[in-house]
Amino acid sequence: MSNVIKNLNKLLKQFLNYAVDEGYIIKNPCWGNKIVIPEQNITKKDEIKIFTDGEISQLEKVLRTSRLKCLILTALTTGLRQGELLALTWDDIDLDKGEISVNKSIKRVNIIKSNDSKENKILIQPPKTINSNRVVPIPSELIPILKQHHLKQKLEKIKAGEEYEDKNLVFPTALGKPIDAKNLFRSYKNLLIKAGIEHKKFHCLRHTYASKLFANNIPLKTVQVLLGHSNIKTTADVYTHEYLSKKLMLWKN
Repeated sequence: MSNVIKNLNKLLKQFLNYAVDEGYIIKNPCWGNKIVIPEQNITKKDEIKIFTDGEISQLEKVLRTSRLKCLILTALTTGLRQGELLALTWDDIDLDKGEISVNKSIKRVNIIKSNDSKENKILIQPPKTINSNRVVPIPSELIPILKQHHLKQKLEKIKAGEEYEDKNLVFPTALGKPIDAKNLFRSYKNLLIKAGIEHKKFHCLRHTYASKLFANNIPLKTVQVLLGHSNIKTTADVYTHEYLSKKLMLWKN
């Protein structure tokens, strides 16, 4: 929430600077020491949840027959955000180099038309921040899974025929369209139930990736770059909280 407030304040500053320049107002109220933006504090309610090794094994078992196998395992082993995963195209993946280029994100928005009616659209846009544009290594064990996934996708395309909308997406529907986030949530939730795992948000796959990095003594700066955080303070605030060391003990259970 703190980052959202900061971004809004930045936008308002620009807009109100224009208003000052045009003579509509005398002073920009977004400037000055009186504007205090609260820092984000991690509370018990917001406490990060990660998947234990045991839970990951349970999840991998149910994923063997799931169409979401490659998507979930990519999230777990690269730390990409949900929107980044759903926007990935095969052009972004270099299996020879073992790299994924993150350069866009997908989001569903309501567009207000001139007649005040709403239109629900899926937009592919630049990532969350400039730092979100990054290159992430692909773990060697994920490469054959991606290759198998690509082959299955080609078979789906043949089966769908003219109904298939080829957008070159890595994780589309069976008809080539972008996966709807709500549908993904339902499928993901059912997978956790089938695996007998207490519900954790999809974003917890990303938290698990980050926690694994720390467990392997990867430097904080490297973790920041891999996660695409805007600054190192964000990474530190989220993942080096005093309870993280307790969380990492779960890997031994």
